[in-house]
Amino acid sequence: MTTPVIDMAGRLIDPLDRETYAALVSYVNSLPPGDELIRLLEMLGLLSAVGQRIPDALGEFLQELRDQTKAVATYYGQVDTRLSALPQEIASGVDPAAIAKAMSESFRQQLRQTGLLDAAQLLKVATDTINSLAADLIQVVESLRKMAYPSGGYASLEQSGPRPEVTAMVLNALRQVAATEDLNAHIALMERDLGDFEKSRPFILTTMLETSLLLKPRTKLVETLIDSLLAARRPYGDRLLWPEKAEPLLIDPDPSVAHTARAVRVLASVQAIRPASQVREALEQAVAWLLEQRDLHNAYEVTERPVNGGLEPVHVRHFTAAWVVKALVSAGVPAAHPSVSNAVAQIWHSYGGDTAALWAWDNGDLPIWMTFDAVEALKLANLAVPTRPSWTPS
Repeated sequence: MTTPVIDMAGRLIDPLDRETYAALVSYVNSLPPGDELIRLLEMLGLLSAVGQRIPDALGEFLQELRDQTKAVATYYGQVDTRLSALPQEIASGVDPAAIAKAMSESFRQQLRQTGLLDAAQLLKVATDTINSLAADLIQVVESLRKMAYPSGGYASLEQSGPRPEVTAMVLNALRQVAATEDLNAHIALMERDLGDFEKSRPFILTTMLETSLLLKPRTKLVETLIDSLLAARRPYGDRLLWPEKAEPLLIDPDPSVAHTARAVRVLASVQAIRPASQVREALEQAVAWLLEQRDLHNAYEVTERPVNGGLEPVHVRHFTAAWVVKALVSAGVPAAHPSVSNAVAQIWHSYGGDTAALWAWDNGDLPIWMTFDAVEALKLANLAVPTRPSWTPS
């Protein structure tokens, strides 16, 4: 007879029961091998053994479950703590007083040195980031108004006449601080000057589209800019992305992280105002590609516009990491995503520290627009940090 069945005799307390059980065992042992009753008793013995093990196994399982639940609770508690601390970490990395002090002189110097293009960029981002205008910003606003051409429009120091991308930058900045100002003459000139060259440059298109969405989002100009921006993509594998320029006869231009990020940023605004399947598909492809990028080195381009038989060069710099943060967050990617965290880390890598209190370009320059790009990107990442109530197991 099987050992589990025999062992059951030791659990019987009443002597009569033990005697009866012993007689049963003696009878079973007298049966020939292979008897059906012996097989049945062996099965009962196995079930008895399993039944004895179940309470112990269940107890071990429940203890393991409690341990795992406690570990999960600890992990989520750490995540909650990390997320709740992220805004403070971002804020603590910036010394507002030091930055403000450094910017005060930078405003005056860079307006004289680099002219309208940088001034418009820095004013636009500044008014996006700062709720009230400081005295230095008011001076910049007045300077920008005086720089307008009598017939309308704006140009940088390198340009011989009004150019739509510069006009767009200035109008964007002015609209932030003067909501009732009449800008129609400038807008009409900007629309008139949108030609084939402008449609081949994603930087120009995104700059004009951002301003047009702010000023008059339902106009024909906005539709033209959206169509032109989508047409400026080039195929890379199974995706359509933006190169630095989309001029004809170019030989295999590489996709540009900076220009794709700028396009995603503005198209996310387009999709929020006037949703379209074509824009949604473009965003999905571009965002998927941006999420894969780890090298976010800064970009530099020269727009060489044909003017009067010659070329009119304008030098443009892109703080790529900042644009990637703005693009991904605007497209709905969580701030905790590794790609956003990587871009934020690269923004901080360019920070000059408490001594400079500004962000530094690769050659050591301290362009004020770069600091505002960084602050705007960090602000968006901060606002995109999700809040979730703490969870603990019962």
